[in-house]
Amino acid sequence: MNLVLSADNNFAQHLAVTICSILENRQESYRVIINILDGGINDENKDKIRRLVAGHEDAQVVFCKIDENHFDNLPKLRGSLATYYRLLMSEILPPDVDKVIYLDCDIVVNLDIKELYDIDITNYFLGAVEEKQDENMSNEYKKKRVGIFGSGKYFNAGVLLINLRKWREVDISKKLLEFATQNYHKLFFWDQDVLNYVLQNKVFFLSNKFNYVVDDYSENNLDNKIIHYAGAIK
Repeated sequence: MNLVLSADNNFAQHLAVTICSILENRQESYRVIINILDGGINDENKDKIRRLVAGHEDAQVVFCKIDENHFDNLPKLRGSLATYYRLLMSEILPPDVDKVIYLDCDIVVNLDIKELYDIDITNYFLGAVEEKQDENMSNEYKKKRVGIFGSGKYFNAGVLLINLRKWREVDISKKLLEFATQNYHKLFFWDQDVLNYVLQNKVFFLSNKFNYVVDDYSENNLDNKIIHYAGAIK
């Protein structure tokens, strides 16, 4: 099983928490390769993450250095381009990797990740959870501002089950970068807007337990969920 996470050095501790939650909640032993799209994690933090993963059976971590020249014309998020790295997953990962789970680093996995991985998305480009409705900005508005019309849903890109085989068949990474570069002035939710536009009508929608968004730390019913702390406080 291949997993993908993306972080710079500022998010290294959050990355470690997400990785630990994945490994600690496996209900059986199976091979997990954790691919980290590396936006400048320093050597000390890399060593800490390697030691964390080494303490778990059948787990491996791989740091993937990213050429940020791909994103020269795109706006930064919190001073970083790391949010865009996942757009290149089909090029970065080995060609024999056909399926991956992508996770943001503001996430705690409180279930066995294999439950998500085993969902069949053979006929889809990815699986995702519909964006939680925001009282200040509706999903319909989010769709229209980036140029998506029709009845399709707008998804949250914090947890993605990705069919890399289908991505490579039609060069989705190229399409994502082209749209982002040509429409950066429309992007409010950065690469999430890009993914929603390019992959509209190509998504299998998952139960919200696989990307359960919470805005603060007061909620208690968090068993058997992938918990996404998507608010400003991490």
